[in-house]
Amino acid sequence: MTAKGLTLIGVTGGIGSGKSTVSAVFKKMGASVLDADEIAKSFLDKPVVRKRLVTVFGRDILSGKRIDRRKLAGRVYCDKKSLSCLARLVHPLTIGSIEERIRQKKRGLMVVDAALLIESGIYKKMDYVILVKAPRDLRISRLVKKGFTKPDVQRRMRFQMPESKKQRYSDFIIDNAGTVAQTINKVIKTLSLINEKNKRRIKHG
Repeated sequence: MTAKGLTLIGVTGGIGSGKSTVSAVFKKMGASVLDADEIAKSFLDKPVVRKRLVTVFGRDILSGKRIDRRKLAGRVYCDKKSLSCLARLVHPLTIGSIEERIRQKKRGLMVVDAALLIESGIYKKMDYVILVKAPRDLRISRLVKKGFTKPDVQRRMRFQMPESKKQRYSDFIIDNAGTVAQTINKVIKTLSLINEKNKRRIKHG
């Protein structure tokens, strides 16, 4: 917990793990939630960013005059070079926006929901990191129901940091393989543990 009474919690996990579900529970419990994916999306149609993306990836990523996220994903999840190029264009803007919003928050609980929490280095600013995990087959099934194809999901998974590596950076792990009610209870329990840790930090200075 920071000196001004702000607790920063980073929530991360692989595609389809349910980190957004966990973050939504935190929001219902009074936390402010920053969705890194939504923030990044807000920059895609900024004229300067759009122009750079079209220059690099071609006009095929456009639908009308706007960036089509599905088309863009189809281009960048083909090789690491393309994905790294996208990261160089968008991630600094996203991280800068997150850092600015953190500075503006005076106290309370703020959750940063980010798939690339660890890879981007923003996890270093967090008081606690929570990894949301679920079995691979379940994650694929969830995303197929949302309209993704199985090959597309598997391709994206190959470009993400393995859960086993993310665990090394995590203070808490929430298994999201069960029901929504079970996940809610796990979030409540995790927040209780975080509050206890904060009390001990304050007590011991």
